[in-house]
Amino acid sequence: MKKPGKDRSRAAVRVRDKRPRSRPPRRATDAALAQLRSAIEHLNESIALTDDGDRIVLTNERFRENNAVTAQYLEPGCHYEEHLRARIRLGHYPEAIGREEAWLAERRAQRRNPRGPIERRRRDGTWLRVIDQRLPDGGMITYGIDITDLKKAEEALRQSEARFRSLADLSSDWYWEQYMELRFVSTSGRESGRGGITAADHTGRRRWELPGTEIVNQSWAEHQATLAAHKPFRDVLLRRTAADGAVYYVNISGEPMFNAQGAFTGYRGIARDVTERFVAERQARAADERLRATLRDTNEELERRVAERTAALQTAYRELESFSYSVSHDLRSPLGVIASFAGILAKQEAGRISEDGMRLVSVIDENAQRMGRLIDALLELMRMSRRALVFRRLDIAGIAARTCRELQREYPQAHIEIGKLPATQGDEMLVQQVYANLVGNALKFSSKAAAPHVELGAEQADGVPVYFVRDNGAGFDKDHAAKLFKPFERLHSEHEFPGTGIGLALVQLIVQRHGGRIWAESAPGQGSTFSFTLAGGGSG
Repeated sequence: MKKPGKDRSRAAVRVRDKRPRSRPPRRATDAALAQLRSAIEHLNESIALTDDGDRIVLTNERFRENNAVTAQYLEPGCHYEEHLRARIRLGHYPEAIGREEAWLAERRAQRRNPRGPIERRRRDGTWLRVIDQRLPDGGMITYGIDITDLKKAEEALRQSEARFRSLADLSSDWYWEQYMELRFVSTSGRESGRGGITAADHTGRRRWELPGTEIVNQSWAEHQATLAAHKPFRDVLLRRTAADGAVYYVNISGEPMFNAQGAFTGYRGIARDVTERFVAERQARAADERLRATLRDTNEELERRVAERTAALQTAYRELESFSYSVSHDLRSPLGVIASFAGILAKQEAGRISEDGMRLVSVIDENAQRMGRLIDALLELMRMSRRALVFRRLDIAGIAARTCRELQREYPQAHIEIGKLPATQGDEMLVQQVYANLVGNALKFSSKAAAPHVELGAEQADGVPVYFVRDNGAGFDKDHAAKLFKPFERLHSEHEFPGTGIGLALVQLIVQRHGGRIWAESAPGQGSTFSFTLAGGGSG
């Protein structure tokens, strides 16, 4: 007789089993399916889903892009084979041409019984890896992964290995490998003996077991200790005596090899026959003492000549400096007299001198003053050529901004734009003089434009900043650009644009003393761009 308690327990279990299980709301299920479909649609891999009759159920965006030429065969319900036939007709499967049905049969067999990925090169040169996977309901999902970059990398590696092997075989050096036991497993190059031993002599032997081999610049024990510590070695010199008695000297270098887990697997390296060099060095050492004596005598003679020329150069500099001040004083005095008497004549004799005479007096005064400015400019050019440079880090942006503020007072209508100007190394006073001359010229020659505009900036060329000053002024003929940087050479009349004609010569001198260069680009009426570099560009 069954116990009532147990009956009640089983009944309770049956009751619990009959309770309806909770199911996710239909709305949540639909949302999840929508998210899944959206994810498939936007995958980077191309995907096509077919049913158990190999009819297309679903394709994603990437699949449709890759097969846009056969779009009419990609609609749901179309047989996948129709899509393949269409691509064969378009010539997209070169390997199928002339054997279309056999190729389709192979592809059907692959889809019925997937055995692994298929790699195909498309007509546009890209590569796809196609993977077919059978689904539980009998359908099929086909993935297409773009492996173009992988194929390029494989081809580059293959070519690199081929080049390496070719070069290694042709090189006078040879490549060698040893495994963990430090026995040679391979050497590159010809089988003929190089360094007094053949490739066959190496195989299966350790270095100190090679016939007729001695170590020169260390002991075998030291070399073996390096190998036991799995350290690289460089320029180990071996002496080898060949079977015919010839002596060779071989230089070897090696690096340890490790697997992905970091375990030591052996050594690889190169060897070079340095017999000729070794003999030449020995002969050179024999002649070295003779050469040293000659060099000592030569150096003493050179030092004497350098001392004499240095003294002569210092004397010349002192004479040049004295001449500069003498010229300045001797020219300034008569110029001052001329200008003074011209002024007196204009004031005291104004009533008795004709209008043409007064004009001539004015011309005399103007030219005397102009001569004074030319003397000042020439002396400045000479002073800059002798001034010792003081290099330090320069804030080019700050230098340019200060210079522009000072110069724009004379040209308030001009618009000056200052771009990014990287710091550099140089002499601050001289670099400021460069910007003063270039920006001053730009403002002067653009002053007659409707809207004067001057731009300062820098561009990178081979990792070096190229600074520029650009204007929209009068410009000049590029055929005459060579005259720009010569003292007193002018491309515009002084009446049209006043100046001494020394400013750009001074700029070129400063730039050259900084190890840089300067050039100009322009056309008449289209403005000018002056560009320059400094050897310290980008540092600091």
